[in-house]
Amino acid sequence: MNNKRSKRHEGRKAITLAVVGAISMVIGSLNAAVVNITEGSTTGYTMTDGNTYVIQNSVSFSNSTVGGSGMSVEDGATVVLYVPQGVTLTASGADGEGRTGGGAGIRVPETTTLVITGEGKVVASGGNAGDGIKGENGKNASSEGHSS
Repeated sequence: MNNKRSKRHEGRKAITLAVVGAISMVIGSLNAAVVNITEGSTTGYTMTDGNTYVIQNSVSFSNSTVGGSGMSVEDGATVVLYVPQGVTLTASGADGEGRTGGGAGIRVPETTTLVITGEGKVVASGGNAGDGIKGENGKNASSEGHSS
């Protein structure tokens, strides 16, 4: 019986260490380079490597450039985005046009890491796809003015 108690205690200890490690990682990154965000933008916003972005109050990011993203994470970057309880972050991508596709609400390239934490709300929506240009109708063949 003592052996079972020991295994159970080891399991709890491992879980506790994992939770403490995760909290330490977030706190450590919060103490690194903190960028407080208090207002949104209509020209997009790029988050850069090594920073923790703290949303101070409800804000909106959009982009008026065709196909532009509301927010983006820089290529190759690792970023923490903290949204506290009671705060809403809204990010909207611009619509596409022609051959340009719609932008992302929050663009996260494959080479990046974005950690979103906190108990607030994140609303991200992409723009509508590009609509291309409709081709012209073909014309019927004719043989006008041809005599034999």
